[in-house]
Amino acid sequence: MPLTSHQIDRLAAAIAAHWAFSGFTMFAKDYWELDPGNLAPNQPLKVQARTFISDLNSRLPPGDRDLLVKLRDHSGVPALAAVAKILLEPPYLSPTEDPHDAILLGRAPFVDRAVLRDHLREFTNPTANTTHVLIIRGDGPCGKTYSWSFLRHLAKTTLGAEATRVQLAEMEFTEPEEFVTDIFLRLGLDPDRLRLPALLDKPQPARTTKSLVSAFIGQARRLQDRYWLVIDDINDEKVIPEICDAAYAIARSVEHEQPANLWVVLIGYNEPINDEELSWIKQDDARFPNAELLAKHFEFIAATVGCPITPEKARGHADDILGTVSKPTKAEMISLTKIIESVGERLRLGQEVDLRAQL
Repeated sequence: MPLTSHQIDRLAAAIAAHWAFSGFTMFAKDYWELDPGNLAPNQPLKVQARTFISDLNSRLPPGDRDLLVKLRDHSGVPALAAVAKILLEPPYLSPTEDPHDAILLGRAPFVDRAVLRDHLREFTNPTANTTHVLIIRGDGPCGKTYSWSFLRHLAKTTLGAEATRVQLAEMEFTEPEEFVTDIFLRLGLDPDRLRLPALLDKPQPARTTKSLVSAFIGQARRLQDRYWLVIDDINDEKVIPEICDAAYAIARSVEHEQPANLWVVLIGYNEPINDEELSWIKQDDARFPNAELLAKHFEFIAATVGCPITPEKARGHADDILGTVSKPTKAEMISLTKIIESVGERLRLGQEVDLRAQL
């Protein structure tokens, strides 16, 4: 698919930063018998590069992929090769090039969630006054866990942070110590630091949790790398109340202490938050996209790759996909997501969409 305007700007800036006129001109002449100086006479190298890339991009078929492959394999400039590699296999697609606005993660669609995107800007641009806790709510299947892929994407692309997810429904912890030990291991902490003092009587779960959280936050302050700890499935029926309480206690302690390199996301914690310690946290109500939002998603994809479709056509695709389902089950959501992914892929490639075979 042709490079977007943002991508052309990015590549032209990289060429100007890492090549001299002579090196770039020789490269263009050797492979395409084109002199960038003739395309944009007396212009700065960045302008010449952009004009040259746009010329290749506008051909039928577009020559952008051939350009990127040659930059990657034959430019002899590691920095340019790295940029070309990313553009050949982009980790995400965003209409603005801003990772917060990504609409495809790899090839997986990420539709709407404007509130979540906005909240996460505090995670990705932290200051002394920003929250370290986000709660994603929702009853039943509505896209809560779907948020995980976006969290992982943003952590990596904006901060180089490690996102790690604890799936409570799969782990089925029976006591808080198991749960907190698992978190220690995921964050590279020493679980021996969790050893509780020996007691003659088995302590109440709340007392155990308090001791575990104190040990946890003491070690969390020592984290050298940035982590986003995502605790998922809190509202699942298989998760016992003691584990839900421990997850909340961990989030509360992180917000209170604000360790420099740790942020926490609770997915499925649907209880009201009345705790003053959590007054400034961010909260998001997950939702499955409606037809209007899905149509905008299709429009964005088509426009981003230079093959725009009309709003009416995009809305037609969205209505066809969602028209038979009023409140989708989890299985139906998975099925619909696959169809949305398929439509997005065809739009990304500039191909016609025919939904009759999929619905």
